[in-house]
Amino acid sequence: MSASYWIGVGLLPNLAPGPHVDIPPPHWRDLAKLLREVFAMEGVDKQQLEEVTSKDLYKRWMADPAAPKVQSRIPDLSWARIWTRLSRASLPALLVDTGFRALHNILPLEVRRHRLQLAPSPACSWCGAEREDTLHFFTLCPRVEEVWACLATAAAAAAGGPIPDQKLLFLDLPLGRAEGPITLTILAYMEWAWSTRGSPAALTTSGLITKARSYQWTFPSLFPAPQLPLLPPPGPAPSPPRPPDTGPAQLG
Repeated sequence: MSASYWIGVGLLPNLAPGPHVDIPPPHWRDLAKLLREVFAMEGVDKQQLEEVTSKDLYKRWMADPAAPKVQSRIPDLSWARIWTRLSRASLPALLVDTGFRALHNILPLEVRRHRLQLAPSPACSWCGAEREDTLHFFTLCPRVEEVWACLATAAAAAAGGPIPDQKLLFLDLPLGRAEGPITLTILAYMEWAWSTRGSPAALTTSGLITKARSYQWTFPSLFPAPQLPLLPPPGPAPSPPRPPDTGPAQLG
């Protein structure tokens, strides 16, 4: 074991001899970077680390939080508006969780798994395209392209004009009444596409509409359910029809 990345006996795995024994796992490098940040913080005594609590560290970091990495990778998006849309309390938590991970590029897609040495290739596991990244998985893969085209067309009609794929997927939407329905429908689509990723079948437009409508009880979608006909208000049962009046009876 190389001493250059030794970070404590309690964190050492049970490594067997092999060709990669001297290569530190990626999460070790991340942890070492985190520890260096802690050691450099004002008021942290490296000789008395047992007195440092995670609560204190969290407060210090959140006092001036760093911008998410995705903002520097895609600087031309309106990130303040994107995060505001994603944090709406009325959105279902499951959809927000999937959307949060997709926007931060931390879903275990093949590009990310390959970078972490967990996959032999960054190629798409469904169609074999060169890179399975967020944009490919949700907008370009043949598994989703029909559904995405339907969604993009509906969003353009609601917003009054076409929205580029990246802006639409990342919720960088035009301001207006269509923001809410588009946001819910995109997040419902992302959660559906992600949760069914192991299915060998392509997604269908009818499935998208059903999925979007399943959440519209909490937020309007781009595909509202048809209105049921109104029923008459309840009231007393109608009286039976009266026989026709034939006039006074004739005496014989």
